[in-house]
Amino acid sequence: MRSHSPPSRFRSGLALVLVCLTGCAGMGRSQQTFRWAEPIESSRSSTTAPLGAQPGRVQRPASPRRPPSGDRSKIEPRQPQEAQQPNPTDSTDVDPGRHLEETDTPTEPTETEPRTSGKLSVPSIDLEEIIPIGELELEVRAPDQSAVDRLTTYHITLRNSTAEPANNLSVVCRLPQGVRFPGSDSDELAATTGRLEQGETKEWDLSLIADSSGSKCCVFRLQPEGHRDCDPPTVERKVCVEFFDRQFSLEILGPTKRVETDRAEFVINVGNPSDKPRERVQLQISFDRVFEPRDVTEGAVGTPGSPILTWDLGTLEAGAKRQIQVEFDCKSPARRACVRAEITSPGMEPEQEEACVEVAAQSGSLTVKLSDRVEPFRVGSRGIYDLRVKNLDVKSARKVAIEIRLPEELVVLSAKLKRGDEELEVQYSVRDDKLIFDPVDCLPADEELIGVIEVEGVSAGRVQLTASVTSSLNPQPATTSELTVIER
Repeated sequence: MRSHSPPSRFRSGLALVLVCLTGCAGMGRSQQTFRWAEPIESSRSSTTAPLGAQPGRVQRPASPRRPPSGDRSKIEPRQPQEAQQPNPTDSTDVDPGRHLEETDTPTEPTETEPRTSGKLSVPSIDLEEIIPIGELELEVRAPDQSAVDRLTTYHITLRNSTAEPANNLSVVCRLPQGVRFPGSDSDELAATTGRLEQGETKEWDLSLIADSSGSKCCVFRLQPEGHRDCDPPTVERKVCVEFFDRQFSLEILGPTKRVETDRAEFVINVGNPSDKPRERVQLQISFDRVFEPRDVTEGAVGTPGSPILTWDLGTLEAGAKRQIQVEFDCKSPARRACVRAEITSPGMEPEQEEACVEVAAQSGSLTVKLSDRVEPFRVGSRGIYDLRVKNLDVKSARKVAIEIRLPEELVVLSAKLKRGDEELEVQYSVRDDKLIFDPVDCLPADEELIGVIEVEGVSAGRVQLTASVTSSLNPQPATTSELTVIER
């Protein structure tokens, strides 16, 4: 019986199908996570943007399948017809019931390629198994309204929802007239990332200031490497904010990082910068569920279990200022936990502000807490800080070393350590802007070291003390910090 081989064009098509099916054999799911936070830099100057970078969260796309082999520097997702169909006029779906004669014109037979008398069917392929799905996503969030001459934060999120990595991406922000980046005269800023893995998300915070009132729109563009000004952007977002003249001054001072079970203190400063009194002024604070209020300034009104506290401040005279303090317990880890403040008065535009902190999971066997007893205190007066170091391990911690970094606005008058009710004969020294205690030989399991540090303010400012503790159980330091306001 004489054998028949299929026409060459059919063999090429069948080979393409087999190559595609073979490319799916090694697909796997990556278990890596990635966290980057690059600063935003001016693309026209060397000025670096002061960004509060948040740790990037990793989100896996719906399809973990590996894309077909090809140019991995390509940013845009591949289109199905480009990945599977060499002939653009052919249908994307392949019908197994269609015969070769219905889709192709057979080639003339040769001595080595005899004409076939049979009708062969092309096997069915699920194209979703081998075509990259998704796109590069750019999201920008900003408040609807903000005040003139106040920092306004734009939160930028870049997410790779494609099935392959993307290399050398830039998010470029074009500033409108009347909006500026502090410390720079450039009207264009850029954030770059060398590589954005499949399913990875990166985030930046960009703080801008408007010099005049009105609606002002920033344009954010996602651009690949080698992008030219005349090329269209891959993704573009236009974000508009309505700026108004300030009726009040409002700021929130707080930490940027805490560990679960720590306390986080926030100071809210309210002022009337105008030359007229503001009547029936009300301050409202809302907070994320991660926080549980412990100590608050007198006069707060709230409902148990509700994440809202309110103060009636009455009349604020021209130039008057008020300070409100709230101290929270950090109940659980959170990548970004926020406190929001809003001040209102009848007939006035409300003023809003927000401050956020990262609450890290507890790691290691030691915890450290630092808090001030009085805030603010004045230049020439004394302040007291309380320090607590606890051993959470079932074993004793040995050679417990404590250091506290001091700001130049403070000088140390005295420092003591106790273990329970026993005062320890531990010496301390101040050098290189640090208060350093001699190591404590032993801290038994579940016991605490309690420190009292007395200081004096020598100049005004907002100061931060940072404490770090190491031991035989904790070679990596446990750290915390405390913010204090010193007034003249």
